[in-house]
Amino acid sequence: MLLGNLSRSIFTLLGLVAVLNAFTIKRQASSSSHLNSIYDKTNGLNRTGSNVCKYQETVTKLVNTTYLSTRWTTVYYKTCDFWTGCKKVSRLGTKQVVSHRLETKYIDRDVYYCCNGWKRPDNTHKSCDIPTCAFACKNGGKCVAPDKCQCVNGYYGSYCQFDNNECQDPSKNDCSQVCINIQGGFKCGCNSGYTLDSDGKTCLDINECSTKKACGCQARDGVCQATCTNTMGSYKCACPKGYFLNSAELCEDRNECFLDQTLCDHKCLNTPGGYKCQCFKGYNLNNVTNKCQDTNECSIQNGGCSDQCVNLNGTYVCLCPKGKYLADDGKTCKDIDLKSKSETFCQSGALGMLTCDNVNDKIKITSVFYGRLTDKICKYGDYTSNLNCNALNAKDNLKECNGMSSCLVMMDMWTDPCPGVEKYAKINYRCE
Repeated sequence: MLLGNLSRSIFTLLGLVAVLNAFTIKRQASSSSHLNSIYDKTNGLNRTGSNVCKYQETVTKLVNTTYLSTRWTTVYYKTCDFWTGCKKVSRLGTKQVVSHRLETKYIDRDVYYCCNGWKRPDNTHKSCDIPTCAFACKNGGKCVAPDKCQCVNGYYGSYCQFDNNECQDPSKNDCSQVCINIQGGFKCGCNSGYTLDSDGKTCLDINECSTKKACGCQARDGVCQATCTNTMGSYKCACPKGYFLNSAELCEDRNECFLDQTLCDHKCLNTPGGYKCQCFKGYNLNNVTNKCQDTNECSIQNGGCSDQCVNLNGTYVCLCPKGKYLADDGKTCKDIDLKSKSETFCQSGALGMLTCDNVNDKIKITSVFYGRLTDKICKYGDYTSNLNCNALNAKDNLKECNGMSSCLVMMDMWTDPCPGVEKYAKINYRCE
């Protein structure tokens, strides 16, 4: 009995040892996951290449594992003793078995990539030699390091996005007059009247008088002679007397007659560069005073009058003595017959009447005077201040009376030769 218990204890101990051995084998197999360069992911890069970075990752992999295991089994054996003799008995025992199975292993590996800010030209290159910028370099700038642009002259900024205004930099702006900022640089310009020299920065005066037809005359009148004087950056035009410079920089004749209507007494005639005064008929121009003065027609052959000649401003009249009348020529006095009549009407009377005694006779106007030559008649209002007042062509206003047996004369039918003065009309006519 004691021997049997001892045997069972030994077998039990052997079983525990087998279990421990199986656990040890499995643990060793499990701990075999380790950093192994054969599992690294290089992505075609050289591990020691320029600007090559790496990071570590853990991946799973199925592995076919062979291991030795201990299994429980029933062991049969023969035992003999003194009392009972020999017999076949069994017990629980162990045995070692070689097995295979797929296991998931956790493997740590390095993954290689281009460091931030770098890239390679293509997948055949094993180094990352090309820098990259998050924003493209502008205006001709070049990416020389991660997120670092090298700008060409004329630009600045993290990505060369700003134009450098050289015109505001005294150390760069060497223009003599005008600096014009342009993309990536600047250029020089000049003020009006100047031109840029070959050095591209100095401004030279333009002699406008020699380079273009400046300061001309608007009309070729044979009198105008414009002159041009060059100045720094410009020029000046000068016109002769009687001309002015118009907006087209041409000398234009000054119309003195229009600008000053008091230059002449009667008529003003504009001429190139000047003017001339002219007088109405019956007046002549005094070359000293440039004024119109009356021509005394009576001083030359008595004005052609057969009897009395009376000089008036700008004209004259022939007068006849009592008992005679003025003929149709306005100069010859003839004896009055029964058919000749004369009427005098005052302006204040407003109207008058011409009549023939015989209804079969018709009026024929021979002469008409309207104005004032004497203070002896029509003494109303102002009848003395102007005794040399005469309406021209007064006879023409009574043409309609010719051929009538009677005719109404309106005193306002004549143009007033002397406003404010009381006038009269003296009408000579015949009834035939």
